[in-house]
Amino acid sequence: MNRPNLWIGVILLIGCSIYFYETMSFPSSELQMTSAAFIPRVYCLLMFIFSAFLMAGSFKGEEKEGESKPSFLYSIIAIGLTSIYIISIPFIGFYVATLLFIVGLLFYAKVRSWIILSSVPIGTLLFIYVFFVQTLNVTLPTGTIF
Repeated sequence: MNRPNLWIGVILLIGCSIYFYETMSFPSSELQMTSAAFIPRVYCLLMFIFSAFLMAGSFKGEEKEGESKPSFLYSIIAIGLTSIYIISIPFIGFYVATLLFIVGLLFYAKVRSWIILSSVPIGTLLFIYVFFVQTLNVTLPTGTIF
């Protein structure tokens, strides 16, 4: 049994149950087919399904001795990079912060291909720009420096 996956699944199930309960207080309109709670509920149900799969997979056999376990330090560094990314967005802007964040995470994950290190961040930013800025008219933070 993989106990960490079981506990993470339980925590996620509890979290998405609370999340779903909170969407019950969202306002609804009789004039619209969907309310403001529609997308959060879809995400909640997806998280519930994936958490159940995670929990079910934790009962599947024992861990093999040769398998490498993720390092706690690796997770802490990734959380630290994410925190720096979130803090830096108001100062250097969304695009620059996201570009540096994605390149940093890829480099930290030992990706050394220059094609991947350049195409993934640029492709991600291009998608975000076209979908959110051009299509949905979402304004993204430009930062105080730029």
